[in-house]
Amino acid sequence: MSFNNNTASFFPMLTMAYTAITSSYTLVGTISSPVLELSVVNGMNADIILSTDGVNAHMAALQLAPGLAFDVRTNAPRTSDYMLPSGISIYAKTAGSPSSGSLYIMGLIANVGA
Repeated sequence: MSFNNNTASFFPMLTMAYTAITSSYTLVGTISSPVLELSVVNGMNADIILSTDGVNAHMAALQLAPGLAFDVRTNAPRTSDYMLPSGISIYAKTAGSPSSGSLYIMGLIANVGA
């Protein structure tokens, strides 16, 4: 697999409504291409814990600071360095009891060439 390192595109936004989240990790979605930048917006009225393996806590999306951005590519020595791998899954669980809102995950992926 090769990458067209000069272009990127947005992956389809992943969302989860407050009614779908529980105190156990639930799959929000899987991103099929290497991720360059990941943004998380917590629109719920509770803190959310995120995981990439469904077991360990990797990130927290707090209701008081609802926006997170992870730019894994800035200052990389080469344009092919520092990408989250293809097929990465994002899981979420609540650290409270949300009664409204949704979780949104957006970002940029590297365009894959032939």
